[in-house]
Amino acid sequence: MSKLRVTCVAFCRVEYQGRYLFLLNLARARSGNYTAIPLGGALAYDDAAILRRLDAELEKPGTNDLRFYIDKGSDDARASLAMLRRWFKRRTGRELDPFREMREELVDEQKILPWLTRQDVEITYAGMIEERQTSNRPGARVAETHYFREVFDVKLRDSHLMFTLLASDRQRGAFWLTLDEAERGEPVRWDGHEVKIDLAHVLRVGNGHGASYRPAVLHGHPAYR
Repeated sequence: MSKLRVTCVAFCRVEYQGRYLFLLNLARARSGNYTAIPLGGALAYDDAAILRRLDAELEKPGTNDLRFYIDKGSDDARASLAMLRRWFKRRTGRELDPFREMREELVDEQKILPWLTRQDVEITYAGMIEERQTSNRPGARVAETHYFREVFDVKLRDSHLMFTLLASDRQRGAFWLTLDEAERGEPVRWDGHEVKIDLAHVLRVGNGHGASYRPAVLHGHPAYR
């Protein structure tokens, strides 16, 4: 039976004077994929019970990232996605914010910040968006992916860290853009290459309106129908 890829992710809405942080994935850039997206990444699960109930197959065995495959048969997929949606919105048995990914990307991988602790950041849940898109992630066996994406407003309490982040040059893969600039799709440059800005629309989730939820729309129809 064919499979559907499912990914649960968290994104950070980091804003300064109307501009938002987008980050180039340097590992993908080295393989020729020059795309910058909002800071964030896959959420991790604490309890594998939901994966057993879904009969899901992890994309990367040995990790607890919420990236996996389920059967794509119409009835099976609808039931599985409905079950996963209920579990995901309960916000139990999994990571509840993007701090781990923030530290990995800004400190360990991109080396933009010298350090980052939980005490340095204020993280506020903004909302969720559910979408079906094609993924170009290296190693993904199936391109068609159903996404559960949470968005968080993130503020750095430490003024030194915020200044360092704002001062980071594009050579480190950090881009500060307005949402209009990002959504127009005008490429920016990194190391002589054009960089595509993607997923700017997720930063509009709940923006100025408190927490919100937007269901997926597939070919004009909500995914849960």
